[in-house]
Amino acid sequence: VDFLNVSFKYSKKAKRNAISDVDLHIPSGATVGIIGGTGSGKTTLVNLIPAFYKATSGEVLVGGADVREISLENLREKIAVVPQKAMLFKGTIKENMLWGKPDATEDELRQALHIAVADFVYDLPLGLDTQCGELGAGFSEGQAQRIAIARGLLRPGGIMLLDEPTSSLDKDTEQLLLSRLAEQANNKTVILVTHKEATVQFCTSSIKLGTA
Repeated sequence: VDFLNVSFKYSKKAKRNAISDVDLHIPSGATVGIIGGTGSGKTTLVNLIPAFYKATSGEVLVGGADVREISLENLREKIAVVPQKAMLFKGTIKENMLWGKPDATEDELRQALHIAVADFVYDLPLGLDTQCGELGAGFSEGQAQRIAIARGLLRPGGIMLLDEPTSSLDKDTEQLLLSRLAEQANNKTVILVTHKEATVQFCTSSIKLGTA
């Protein structure tokens, strides 16, 4: 993933850019933390990668190609996005997981849940057949967050974008999740948005954005 002199403004009338003149190279397979306070542009930055927004100027490249020249279908097949608010749908945990990879094996499901520190699923009376309510109802925010991360790990794309993925986790669970992601994310490029310095200690590198 490369940013070449990228700036972005939400509207022509906006007085300031959300991000300005960003040059950035994220190597394939790296785990990179994007850190900054509220208003620093970190979420805006990662949202340009799957072309949720398009750069006002400059180029965002994925696999060496400008995202504006890749069809949205092909681009988003390469990318798993896990927002801060976990988006689970009504159905079983297994059905939620298979949305990430419909032909996933039981071993792949177990591995993804383990990396995401969501092994608690197997302690539930119905295990993977446990029902989820809309938006993860029936689970704590932290549990829903970890299931969503596991689902993202199953997606075949090589890039994973995590927006504040540990915001609802206690310190020990957060550290375990981040260490497993760094060590076992199957060569995915993991880009992690956070406002906490401690969260990026397991990343191969970090990028700090100033307040816009």
